[in-house]
Amino acid sequence: MKNGKKIANFKEIEARRQKAVAKETLLMYKFLYVTLVALIGIIGVLVIRNNGMATVNFLVNVQMPLTIVFAVLTVLALIGFVICRRKNTDEQSRVVTSTSLLAIAFIALVLTFSYKYVDVYYDTWRIIALIVIAALYFVYHIYDSLFFAMSVQCALGVLAVNLLAKTSLPMAFRVVIGVVTIILCTVGAYLLLSKEDKKAAIKDYKFIIMTAALIACTLLSLFVPAIISYAIFALLAVYIVISVISTIELM
Repeated sequence: MKNGKKIANFKEIEARRQKAVAKETLLMYKFLYVTLVALIGIIGVLVIRNNGMATVNFLVNVQMPLTIVFAVLTVLALIGFVICRRKNTDEQSRVVTSTSLLAIAFIALVLTFSYKYVDVYYDTWRIIALIVIAALYFVYHIYDSLFFAMSVQCALGVLAVNLLAKTSLPMAFRVVIGVVTIILCTVGAYLLLSKEDKKAAIKDYKFIIMTAALIACTLLSLFVPAIISYAIFALLAVYIVISVISTIELM
C-alpha cells in the first residue's frame, strides 16, 4: 500500500517536472522566434538606411508595393485571429500564434507605411521601437499582467514626452498628445490587466506610483518644455526601481 502511494507520488512529481520543462522549452522557442523577427526588422531598416532607399524611387517601386503586401497580410492575419477566437482554439502550446502573426503583420505595415511621411533620419526610433516591442513581449511572458501594464505605460510615456519635445508643434496638438497619453496610460493600462490584477491594481503601490509619475512627467513636459530630458530620466528611473522590486518579488 505504501509502495503504491510512493509510486503514485513519484509519477505525479515527474509529470509536474516534465510539464515545467515543456513550458520553459516553449518559452525559450517563443523568445527565439520574436528575437529573430525583431532582428529581421532591424536589418530591413538598416538596409533601407544604408542604401539611401528612402527616395522617390524607393517610395514608388518598393514602399508602396510592400505597404500593399503587408496590408493584405494584416487582413489575412486578422481573419485567422477572429477564426481562432470563435473556435476557441487553444494556442498556448504553439510558438507561432494567430495573435503574434497579426501583431507582426501590423507592425510591418506601420513601419513600411511610415516611410511615406517620416524619412530615414528617424530610423533610430524605428529600431528602438522594434527592440521595445520585443522587450514588452518578453515581459508579458515572464512577469504578471500588472508589471506588463506598467511597462507599456513607461514605453508610451517616453514616446509621448519625446513627441512633446517638438516645440515647433502647435500647442493645441501638443495638448491632444498629452491628454491621449494620459488616457491610454491609465485606462488602457488598466484594461490590459487580468481580472485578478484589476482588483489588486487599485491598491498596488507600484502601479499607483508608475501612473502618477507618468501623468506628472507628461504634464510637466507639456507646460515646461525645458525639463523634458529630466522628465524622461525620472520616468525611466521610476520604472527601473519598480522593475527591480517586481523581479525580487518574482524570485
